[in-house]
Amino acid sequence: MSGIIGMTSGCFDLIHIGHIRYLERCKALCNKLIVGVDGNKLVAKSKGATRPIIDEKERLEMINSLSCVDSGFIADHMGAFKDIVVQFGVNIIFKSERYQDMDLVYGVDDVPIELRPRLEIIHDVPDLKSTTWIVSKIKGIV
Repeated sequence: MSGIIGMTSGCFDLIHIGHIRYLERCKALCNKLIVGVDGNKLVAKSKGATRPIIDEKERLEMINSLSCVDSGFIADHMGAFKDIVVQFGVNIIFKSERYQDMDLVYGVDDVPIELRPRLEIIHDVPDLKSTTWIVSKIKGIV
């Protein structure tokens, strides 16, 4: 891959307009965008036993179908992110404004300094609904 290579990741369960806008904004800042789709076990660990709703392979297929995504992968462990950073020479890692520390997000602290990508925070678009909100709406909670 040539040019600026960017990477991001997430659950991407019940893909919605917030996901699309986020990925489009990431792609606008790089030539190639690689997207990690959190594996089923990582999602359950971070979001609870009832998630994900959609299996990891189907979520990856949906992500890969988006025109703003150049390549996707299933991240079934935190080391997967470091492997992709090193293998593809990722220049920028994108995260939403909830994340401020690269080491906490990707565990890339043992990647040599000269190979570490910079962290780029993509600010949230106000008033967008999250997957958690959508699930609550379906359940009649909100």
